[in-house]
This record gives sequence, structure tokens and C-alpha cells, in this order.
Amino acid sequence: MNKKLITLLLSIFAFGTSAVLAQGKWNGESNTSFKYIFLESLLNKKDKFKGGSELSQYVASAESKSGFLPAPSSGSAKVSIEPNTGASFAYTGKGDDLKLRAIASSSKATHEEPASVSKFSIYGIKSSAVTSFFFTLDINAFAQNGEIIIPFGNTPDNAPDNGVTFNNSKQMSEWWDNEHLFGSIKLDVYDGVWIAYSYRRPRIGKLDTQAPRFVELKGPTPFIKGKSHQVEIYCNNSETEQIYTRNGKSYIVLPQTYQWWVNDRKIVLDGDNYNFPATDETPKGAAINSFSINTSGSSKPVANALEVTISNISAHYVE
Repeated sequence: MNKKLITLLLSIFAFGTSAVLAQGKWNGESNTSFKYIFLESLLNKKDKFKGGSELSQYVASAESKSGFLPAPSSGSAKVSIEPNTGASFAYTGKGDDLKLRAIASSSKATHEEPASVSKFSIYGIKSSAVTSFFFTLDINAFAQNGEIIIPFGNTPDNAPDNGVTFNNSKQMSEWWDNEHLFGSIKLDVYDGVWIAYSYRRPRIGKLDTQAPRFVELKGPTPFIKGKSHQVEIYCNNSETEQIYTRNGKSYIVLPQTYQWWVNDRKIVLDGDNYNFPATDETPKGAAINSFSINTSGSSKPVANALEVTISNISAHYVE
């Protein structure tokens, strides 16, 4: 292989690596950020967290000691498994390179009832109406069906435990209004390697049939089974435009919209529009301080075949 080709390949590799690891920075971003890393040195218990015939939950807060989950610097982290789903959580990796692996629930949603889920959530963290979330998802290649829903929004300061979308064990409704949501992303796993992806559009009228719904995005999906996906979500719940800079380029996020990226690819809504509308289910101006990763519907080729591994969680916000 000649020297020019080797140099070119090395340049492509280096650019791809640095680009995927890039994170946008808001204009006026706080010097205080939220990082949630699964370090073995922070955990007092690494045992598998299993579901059973009753609701199973573990919560770690900034005021608590680490157990199955490390205590966050602000807010709370929680794992929840609804009864009889076959789901579980466990760690993969060693030392300071741990990832949280979610074995998906086998329960499926109906039009009348949401699925019983396994859920990992971060909620009530220090943030503002202008917040960005970053995390990495690895999705296994073995599963032939299943659903991953990622809602994000606000948990009020006075919210009771298990009282709102982000701190309870329940799946958000796919067909009805959900209080406290700013937006949501849905991934549908099928037989092939490609994973379909959707966003939650806002209500378009007063009728039940005009309630918020997931709408599949038609562009080539960035989600592939057996691969790792760095997800970035930039939320603007303020009344003015907000700007973030990523890899030396600035992007404008309109009020009550969000933009998101997967593996250095900016996701388009339609045409050249990258601003996804908020669902109008959380008050304007409220802090976007919560998100969760909910799994369900995993039954092929065997029950609970879908595995979702979570790592590299962080959040940034404008003062």
C-alpha cells in the first residue's frame, strides 16, 4: 500500500474519531455540567438487578450513597422494572470502563395500554430551559424486534416519587398526552440490521385522534444493530433563539424546538429543517432536567433478546 493511501486512511480515521466524540457548546453555557459515569470505584454493589412478579426499583440521589447505581452530582438516577417482563440490568466492562446493560422487557403496547417496561432514568438534575444531553447507546444484533423510547423533559422540584413520567416505572403513552414531556425519540427494532427511528410530534388539534403521535423519519436511519451510537440532543424551551457551536460551526435552535445528532450526523426533520418541535406537554420556560431510556416489546427470536447498553452520560445548560 503506497504512502499517500496510508496517510489518507489515517486522516479519515482520525477525523471520524474526533468528530464522533465532538460535543456542541451553548453560547452562555454554565461552567457547571452534569456527568454520570459508571465507575467501579463508585459502586457498592455490582450485582445484576432483576425484575420479578412485583415492581422492582432502585434509586440513587445526590444525597444518597452509591449502591447498584452511583449517586449523581445533582438530581436522581433510577432503574425500574415492571412485573413479569423478564427484564434486568447489569454492568458490562471492567474498572472505570463500565457500561449499564438493559435487558429489554418482553411486554408489548396496545392502543389501550402502554407496554410494561424496563426503564433507566436521570431526572431533576441541575439545568435550565436550554439544556443538551449526551449519551452513548449500543444496541445488540441478536434481537429481531423490540422498542426503545427516549423521552426528555421536566421533572418539577416538588414531584412525588413515582409521580411523573421520569421518576415512575411506567411507559409514556404513545397515543395520548404525557405531562412534562418536551420531546421523545423512538427506535423500532426489526429483523434486519437497520433500526427505524421516529420523533414525537405535538398535538395538532383538540380531538383524540389529533393527540401527540410518533412519526417515522424517512431519511436513512443512523441506527444499526450491533453498533455504537453517540446521541446528542440540544433542547431550547426558552422564548428566544439559542446558539451552540460544534466542531467550529454555529447552529441556531429556535424557541420550543430541539436538534439532535447521532454519530456526527445531524438529524433532519424535513428538507433543510433541523428544528424538531417540542410536544407542548411541559410548560414553556421550565428546565429540561430529565430523560429516560425505556425498553419493551422484545420477544424474537426469544423473549428479552434486545439488549441496550448505556454509557457516557452528560448534560450541559445555559445559566
